[in-house]
Amino acid sequence: MSAARRSAPSGYRVRALGLGGGSDWLIGNGRHRLGRSEQADLRLAHATVSRLHAEVEVIEGGGVVLTDLDSTNGTWLGERRVTLVALSGDFDIRLGALCLEFLVVDAHEPR
Repeated sequence: MSAARRSAPSGYRVRALGLGGGSDWLIGNGRHRLGRSEQADLRLAHATVSRLHAEVEVIEGGGVVLTDLDSTNGTWLGERRVTLVALSGDFDIRLGALCLEFLVVDAHEPR
């Protein structure tokens, strides 16, 4: 019996934990800026998030590159402050004091 083949991820569901309504997004391949500014692709109305805090680039075929955009309160992976990191699968990050959950969305999963 062969193992079921898993399709390539088509993007991520992003949830801002603790922000309430309107804090759940689907993002696909490409660059997505996160922050408080109207220029941000994912607007995060939280006092500890910079206007343009970080950027997530979703890579075709799976994974992301997370870049801090010289934020005041930092971009965190666990207890480690990061400026540039490659990630794959499901993961959580923190922008200032705001936690974000990234969950892989498969091509055949209902959105």
